[in-house]
Amino acid sequence: MLQLVININEYFYEYRKDLYFINFCSDEEKQKDFSLFLRNIDSEPEGKADIEAWIAKNLPHTTIIPLLPSTYDSGVFQAPYNGTIALLWDEEDRKKFESIWEDENGKSKDSRFQFYAYNIRNGTTEKFQILQH
Repeated sequence: MLQLVININEYFYEYRKDLYFINFCSDEEKQKDFSLFLRNIDSEPEGKADIEAWIAKNLPHTTIIPLLPSTYDSGVFQAPYNGTIALLWDEEDRKKFESIWEDENGKSKDSRFQFYAYNIRNGTTEKFQILQH
């Protein structure tokens, strides 16, 4: 199914705010094969419906945006989409999510996905290292 998916650069251009996103691929899978992080999927990834339901109930003001976890810019092109979602949140939303879904080391308590953040204000990255390969 074709759908419009923005990349990281488009997100920053459009929204000009911190980027929070969830990728539906475990850290163990990414360590074994980085291409899994960018894999194409034929159906919704495992865990996506569950996390979207939690967000709808607990952070109902959230806008969810399909995101290609890449900074590759080439205009309009066709590419695989792995189910990654960007979340239009503020810092309080982030803290609420992390308090429920992450351990003290910033790892997801649910192996089906991982949360990442990029702070646009000072250019620092947090839990974003996977994209710097």
